Amino acid sequence: MENFNQHMIDQLVKVIPQDVLQKLQQLSAQDFNAVLHSVKQQNPTEKQLDQTPTGKDDNVTDKDNVSNFECRTCEKSTEGIHVQPPRKRQRTEDVDQRSEERLRNAREKRYITTTALNDGVEKIRLQPSNNEERYDLMLFFKEKQVDIVQLLEDRLLKNNIKFYLSVHVKMIKYSPDGKYDEADPYFNSKVSTILQSGANEIPHELNKGFQKVFISFEEFIKNGSGWQLEEVLQLDVYVTKYKPLKGGSFLEIPSSLK
Repeated sequence: MENFNQHMIDQLVKVIPQDVLQKLQQLSAQDFNAVLHSVKQQNPTEKQLDQTPTGKDDNVTDKDNVSNFECRTCEKSTEGIHVQPPRKRQRTEDVDQRSEERLRNAREKRYITTTALNDGVEKIRLQPSNNEERYDLMLFFKEKQVDIVQLLEDRLLKNNIKFYLSVHVKMIKYSPDGKYDEADPYFNSKVSTILQSGANEIPHELNKGFQKVFISFEEFIKNGSGWQLEEVLQLDVYVTKYKPLKGGSFLEIPSSLK
């Protein structure tokens, strides 16, 4: 008992603040023993006082702490359960922030346009507006179809046009050892020509473009064996003015050059 009290005193000296320790030294022997008795009731075993500063018992391994954990709420034990790491990679915080930033930008502005060659060529960029569109290529096309038709109709009011679609996605493929590969492919449609007299052909030509993109997408998955869609990054619609040569502008090649 005396050894235990001495051990208790040594432990208290290590953890008690200096001002509290001075007050304890001013107590009588009877009052001091009462304090030790109270500490003993709250810490009944010497083993508990010898725990490491991290709060773990040196005799219990990390594996035991995990595999034998018992929930205080449902009283179910995890003993015998082997925790497997998640198969899908954990997305880093900066990647999630960039994706969320793209979603916010897409909600605030439906599309972004850039032009070149004296406005002769235009690129219209559309991005997913929510997580449903972000992870479902078919839904993304469906939700953006009305916007694309309207954009093409507006351009067709001024000139005949040619356009094609380019979809940028992120793909991921997992291997049996838990590792993964990533790819950022582009899937393009064929070029479609729309005359001002054929504005009603826009939905049909747009569907043909979507089908071509999906065929390329499925071939990528098939040939890559195991690729799956990670997220849709963006859809670019490239539009250019279509001005076919008129009959009066035809110049016959000189016979010396034929």
